[in-house]
Amino acid sequence: MYRVAAVCTGNICRSPIAEFMLAEAVEEAGLSDHVSVESFAVSAYEEGNPMDRRARSWLVDNEVGEREDIDAHISRPITAQALEGLSLALALDVEHLAELRALAEGFPDDPANNPTIRLIGSFNPELETASPEEQGIYDPWYGGPEDFDKVSEMIRACVPGVIEFIRHELAARAVLDVE
Repeated sequence: MYRVAAVCTGNICRSPIAEFMLAEAVEEAGLSDHVSVESFAVSAYEEGNPMDRRARSWLVDNEVGEREDIDAHISRPITAQALEGLSLALALDVEHLAELRALAEGFPDDPANNPTIRLIGSFNPELETASPEEQGIYDPWYGGPEDFDKVSEMIRACVPGVIEFIRHELAARAVLDVE
């Protein structure tokens, strides 16, 4: 199974939105038998808490994901063990990228078996040449519903690139024929 995870600060806003958008895209791409999607936090501060109500409202209002799954989401921090089990870790901003890379420093020098760690924004074709800071998805937590709309648009722009990357990864592993 190719395991993908979106990672943000508290796993209550950005990463759950990314998780549900990516899971929907994986299903639409016919990759559900080969790919799983989840999300984590780099901080344990929100551990065990539900998704932010504004993120939940955005997902429900935009019919992204199943309501039961959205309601069942709880924040959980990423651990070295969880990171090691991933195929692709998607950091939502540069701080998360640094945290994930630091967590992976102790992994054996085995690129074929270590997770790929990237900024989700690097999959947005309009940001390919942008700096890592510009590729980051800002935290809507301090804002209002319009910030959740904007962040969701930013994440959605990355999803096709992530799906294409996963397709190529699966093809390289001889799991999937690339058409």
